[in-house]
Amino acid sequence: MLWPAWSWRVLAADHVHRKLDPFLRVVAMLCQAGLTDPAEQAEVSGLHMGMCQNIMQMLRQRHLIDHHRRLTVQGLRALDGQAWDASTQRLLFVFQSPFTGPGSAWLWPAARPSLDYAHVDYLDDGRPRLRLDARRDATPIHPMIVSTVGVRPPARPRSEAIAAAIRTAATRVSGEETQTAAAPPVGTQAGRVSYVGGQPEPVFLLTCAYLPEGAYTSADWEALDPFTGWPHAELKQLILERAEEDTRLAATIGRIRSRLVNQDAAAQQQEQRRLAQAEVRAQDRLGRRLLDPEYADVLKLLTHIEADHAQAVALGSLGGRRRQSAVNNALKLFEEIFFRLARRFPLNSARLHQLRDGRDGTRMLEHNLRRVRAHTGVAAVPEGVRRQQHDQVARAAAGTLPSFRAGLAGVLIATLDHPRHPLLGALHRRPTLCDQLDRAAKLRNDASHRGDHEPSPEETAEIVELLYWTTEHLLMAPTIPAKEDDGSATPPLRSTSAELPRGRALAGSPEGGS
Repeated sequence: MLWPAWSWRVLAADHVHRKLDPFLRVVAMLCQAGLTDPAEQAEVSGLHMGMCQNIMQMLRQRHLIDHHRRLTVQGLRALDGQAWDASTQRLLFVFQSPFTGPGSAWLWPAARPSLDYAHVDYLDDGRPRLRLDARRDATPIHPMIVSTVGVRPPARPRSEAIAAAIRTAATRVSGEETQTAAAPPVGTQAGRVSYVGGQPEPVFLLTCAYLPEGAYTSADWEALDPFTGWPHAELKQLILERAEEDTRLAATIGRIRSRLVNQDAAAQQQEQRRLAQAEVRAQDRLGRRLLDPEYADVLKLLTHIEADHAQAVALGSLGGRRRQSAVNNALKLFEEIFFRLARRFPLNSARLHQLRDGRDGTRMLEHNLRRVRAHTGVAAVPEGVRRQQHDQVARAAAGTLPSFRAGLAGVLIATLDHPRHPLLGALHRRPTLCDQLDRAAKLRNDASHRGDHEPSPEETAEIVELLYWTTEHLLMAPTIPAKEDDGSATPPLRSTSAELPRGRALAGSPEGGS
């Protein structure tokens, strides 16, 4: 919306105190010693003569030397280490609300060195069309203009109130007196106002009224400060007061508030409580608090899985959708776990190159999976993992393909190069881990591509239990530094050329050296 305001042109002094920098100090000391010619100063100081001329001009402009190039009283004080008054006059615009009563000239805590102009035309129905850019192809906006019927020019604000508004402008961010980079840079130390224009100029402030995503009730709508972009409580109050006389404004606020009724807010509160309770249960079940920002995404997925599974259990036979949502999120978390394992324990570069080989990549994948079976002691690598394409496994191992089964194949092959890989210990504790992970992927795919198949309560409970176990024993496993990875935990396997398909030898030792 376009909110009307009166713009006053003022001349304000910024109280700034500075001290001499090393270059100014050197030239000022030379002036004190009687060397006032820039050529002599350059010869004695080693500075460039042009630089000495510029410094002399700066000293003159700051009233540190007089027209005879002798130090003034202020210059002598500055040379002694005192700060001097470097105040400057600045032309600024301050803004006054037109909807305040007499005697309460409310000023926006803002100041601007110039006004922005916009092109406006009107549609057939009378609505304005505004272009903030001078280009004709600029995207227009269609704001609502707040009525100014009955508004008269206010009394001139006092100089002290203007100076206070200018000082507040530089430190005010969302109602807090904190200096930040987002604060306007003008008038930080404005101490006095020496001139106020005779008549104010009518302007519009472009602002926005909206309903935030986290609103609980329809009364939680916000109005943005047109200068800082933060919610502005006083502007919201002014809008409510003006809406009592402006029917179009009242209808606009009503439309905003109607987007959220109190019943919706209660539902949102209930959903937030449900997720908060699920987050506590998930961390209790995991046996630790996930406070590290590194695990924020993991905790979010675990929370939704726990919440959906609990609601599916409560709904019984009617909880098919919730069970499906829990299984889908579980597979997302499995993908995240194995993606992180691939980053912590990367695949040997030689093996990665062999998997990318268009001619022999398939044979090398089969050979490496056979070695994984012998190396880990699993009964068999699941068929769903063995059927993955060699290039997909290479891409998943490199982190460029979010595929669960291909990522699992890459992590399994990486155990050949990392004797302390956490998957080795996990397979020792749970030999059926790979089979269970493969069944979980198949269940998710069947439920997604076949509309008549939903996960049963037993299948969902099994996947959720497997997810917590995998998170604890794989994702939360401590990272072992590379220098400690000496292979003492698992003896290195020695392969011969007879093990390799068609006599091709692996580039690199079985321990991972290239």
